[in-house]
Amino acid sequence: MYRKGLELSRLFPDPCGRNYLMRRVQEVFRKRATETSPTKIGRHIKEGAQSVRRMELSPLHIPRP
Repeated sequence: MYRKGLELSRLFPDPCGRNYLMRRVQEVFRKRATETSPTKIGRHIKEGAQSVRRMELSPLHIPRP
């Protein structure tokens, strides 16, 4: 999920938006890396999957192959 988030961030056409998305993905994963609660981990995985899906469906991205 981390890799997919970064890959999708790199496709963002606006340089400022691209940098923001890349930093945000990195920041969130670093912040949640030490989480040990199975409930919270499950919630974070679900939120991450939704975010990746939103980025994939965003009309702002370059068309996907």
